[in-house]
Amino acid sequence: MITDPELSHREKKKALETLEQDAHQLATASNEGMAPEKEEAVKHEPKLDESVKAQHQIGVKPVQKRSQ
Repeated sequence: MITDPELSHREKKKALETLEQDAHQLATASNEGMAPEKEEAVKHEPKLDESVKAQHQIGVKPVQKRSQ
């Protein structure tokens, strides 16, 4: 996505922010025992570390701080 010439910087930023938020929500749900039941769904979950890394690659700070 970050190398897609069809997307503007603003569109990439927005998409990565959305992925980051989704990843945070999924991590919270998983920690509360609400993880997806189907293995196929897990393959398509947004990965927090990947979204944060991509944000850094385009010069954007992540929306939320990473938990330690």
